[in-house]
Amino acid sequence: MKDILVLLPIKTNSKRLPNKNLKSLCGIPLFIYALKAVSEFCKNNEILPYISTDDEEVFSIASKYVEDFNTILRPKYLTEDPYQLVDVCLHAIVDLRSKGKEFETLVMVQPSNPFVTEEDIDFCYWRNVSFSNTVRSVYKTEGNIYNESGNLLNGDLYKGNGSIVVINIFKFLNTKEFEYNYLYVMPKERSIDIDEEMDFIIAEELIRRKFDD
Repeated sequence: MKDILVLLPIKTNSKRLPNKNLKSLCGIPLFIYALKAVSEFCKNNEILPYISTDDEEVFSIASKYVEDFNTILRPKYLTEDPYQLVDVCLHAIVDLRSKGKEFETLVMVQPSNPFVTEEDIDFCYWRNVSFSNTVRSVYKTEGNIYNESGNLLNGDLYKGNGSIVVINIFKFLNTKEFEYNYLYVMPKERSIDIDEEMDFIIAEELIRRKFDD
């Protein structure tokens, strides 16, 4: 299991919801929810996660909630548009390779969904290992979708939920893209990808209901 790079990318200059990853969600910084799930997955597999961020304050905050993790301080340009998560992952892989650390599988967990669990991450990882799939977590959407000709598209529709991507690193370095061939469907109520203030309000209500139960 030492060949897994488990990466949590955290930027601090979100545009639509400023500083959202550090914003308090029911008394806990948003990114900590995903970090705890990641840490549990890593603990069960006897490895440490990596946090990639542009601000060392993130490391300080994380240390208050989890026992141990590795750090990657990325340049500021990897937080500015038009940067992509692909670029952040490539930077992490290249940075670690320059230090003699090689990995076979990338498990990238985004911090914007506070409802991701260790079990979700574990399933996606083993799906990748067992079937050589590139896995992405999604949720099933409802409603009608039309193509450019105005024709109704039938069938199930899925949308990314800001949680998990698992991919073979050799393949990723060749394509420099996340080319998904397996979708891991999470329940809609655990697929709150926080981008705006309303998403925070919904997430807080769901967390309060969970504690009340």
